[in-house]
Amino acid sequence: MPTIYAIAAYLRARVRNDDGVTAVEYGLLVSLLAVAFVAGVSLFGSQITSAVGALVAKF
Repeated sequence: MPTIYAIAAYLRARVRNDDGVTAVEYGLLVSLLAVAFVAGVSLFGSQITSAVGALVAKF
């Protein structure tokens, strides 16, 4: 019978293991940040270029 208990303990550990879920959540967070970055650069790209150009011109 110890083998059945060992198998049950192994299965319980696999069910409770949520490392994969955490990795998926981090992946979604990184992809959301990437989309926000691309959207920000698309919206404000010319303004950022003008501001950097003005800053460089002062030096």
